[in-house]
Amino acid sequence: MLKKKLIVWGLVMILIVALMAGCSSKEDTTTTTDTTQSPSESSSSDATMDEGKEKVTIGWAMAKFDDKWLSYMLNAAQEEADGLGDSAEVIFVDAKDDSAQQLAQVEEFVNQGVDAIAIVPVDTEGSAPITDICKEAGIPLVSVNREMATQDDAAGYVGSDAIVSGVLGMEYLGELMGGEGKIVLMRGGDGHPAARDRTIGVKNVIAEKYPDIEIVAEDTAKWDRAMGQTLMENWINQGLEFDGVAANNDEMAIGAILALQEAGMADDVFVVGVDGTPDALAYVEAGLLSATVFQNAMGQGAGSVDAAYTLATGGTIDKMVFIPYELVTPDNLQKYVDLWAEAGWVMESL
Repeated sequence: MLKKKLIVWGLVMILIVALMAGCSSKEDTTTTTDTTQSPSESSSSDATMDEGKEKVTIGWAMAKFDDKWLSYMLNAAQEEADGLGDSAEVIFVDAKDDSAQQLAQVEEFVNQGVDAIAIVPVDTEGSAPITDICKEAGIPLVSVNREMATQDDAAGYVGSDAIVSGVLGMEYLGELMGGEGKIVLMRGGDGHPAARDRTIGVKNVIAEKYPDIEIVAEDTAKWDRAMGQTLMENWINQGLEFDGVAANNDEMAIGAILALQEAGMADDVFVVGVDGTPDALAYVEAGLLSATVFQNAMGQGAGSVDAAYTLATGGTIDKMVFIPYELVTPDNLQKYVDLWAEAGWVMESL
């Protein structure tokens, strides 16, 4: 009897040991499975990291979204940014014409570690703080449309040669006036490089080609249609006599036309603007704006994003990327109507 009991207990002990070994084996297998990635999972993870590294971030700082011409350029830049797809993220910010706010926005871009910055500067003369922080952070900076006083410290410029626009417009205005007479000159914002250079272009043409044309008055209307209208009303009320108006941009030119219409003088005065906006083309079509000088908003907007992306991905660009100005007259008007239509903007006839 005792011998049978010992045999039973022996069998029980053998079963217990076997069961414990089996449990231990299962636990080891489970642990190994949980902590080991399959080759396919590992490759997927690495690919995700690589894609993240390839994507670049660009900060695009606008002086003022709520500006007629700049809004066209902004739309073109946004469209070009969308075309980059997953290869880049472009962050657009609006300084609302506040230089301190723009500086803070650029500082935030630097803190975010963006790979490149494009900027339409609010204050071109006071650009040193912006170029300094970008240079110190090693982030390439591209100025757009407006050259900065510290342009040499930036990676490049995408825009147009503003003096050329003044020359083209004044040469045509001088021809319309037969090389003699009196004009008034509407400047853009004082201190703005485009206003300065466009005005230089006008005055150079008068000095070199039309010495019998006299500028009887000039003042700033700060690029604005309403201010252009008020300025022209003031000149008319002062009794000034003139045969032509040279405006630094189309919005001021249109403002001048509105005042001339109210005074019954629109048929007697030639008016030339700059930018070639859809609104301006409508005034050319109506015979109210003698000519405008097309500044390619689409070319500058798209070009700015392309330049910033090239720099962000380690490439190089020309120090100065000029988008040409073109004279728009009644004779070649349709070409520019079609160009704007292709860009999604339609000219509405007056």
